[in-house]
Amino acid sequence: MGLCGINCYHSYDPFFPGISKRRYTDEQLEALKAEDAKEIEFNGKKYNKYQALQEQRKMERQMRKYRQDIDLFKKGEADSETIEAKQIKYQTKFSQYKAFSDRMELPMQRDRIYNDGLKVKSFTSSYKSSIIKINKSKPFEMNLQLFASGKERADKYADNWSTESLSEVIKRFVGANPNITKSKSGKVIYSSDGSNYSVIYDTDGDYFRIENMNKKGTRRYVDINGKDVSNVLDNGKYRGRTKEEYEKVTHFKNGDKA
Repeated sequence: MGLCGINCYHSYDPFFPGISKRRYTDEQLEALKAEDAKEIEFNGKKYNKYQALQEQRKMERQMRKYRQDIDLFKKGEADSETIEAKQIKYQTKFSQYKAFSDRMELPMQRDRIYNDGLKVKSFTSSYKSSIIKINKSKPFEMNLQLFASGKERADKYADNWSTESLSEVIKRFVGANPNITKSKSGKVIYSSDGSNYSVIYDTDGDYFRIENMNKKGTRRYVDINGKDVSNVLDNGKYRGRTKEEYEKVTHFKNGDKA
């Protein structure tokens, strides 16, 4: 955008030789250039000051997008799991933003996040992200007694579900180093910033589902290949699956051995 464009931190004033005084000496300018060129590492990547500022702006944009999504989900009366999953992404990103800003020795600019006209508390008052501490050498190992829900559902319906490897599905859809969080209802949610999918695991029932985060509504879960299975071909014509049919192909028993 050029001088004084979007996210430009420069300004200018008229300079009259013999009258105006320089703001910085040559030595001061060299020192400032050296300071701006200094690189600091975060999560295996190095950033100079300009790059760090740009990364901050990127994170702020992502958080504004999450806030807008949460607001739309609430207005559209989406189910609680959809809202909680997006809240997890928002608060995880906020934690990353704070850690990044501290590491880069830059002030957080919360006004850039909250300038969307939406209430701040509506995204945090009823939800608190709970990051699960995991063993890095065994990233899918966790204390199963931390959570409780879903056993009755599994006891009733699991015979109709296919058996799949939870760890392999997480790696395929989310990545080898997922963010791991817990919803208010006790489900473990695996997600990452680089994926549109999340894997939702019910530890008590030992089953999971794969969610397409870009889809809205209740039928946002996909089959084991990541395909939308809301409809089915029946006698040469497509029709919407019944609830029982849909849940059968979007629920998976965990085949990983304890």
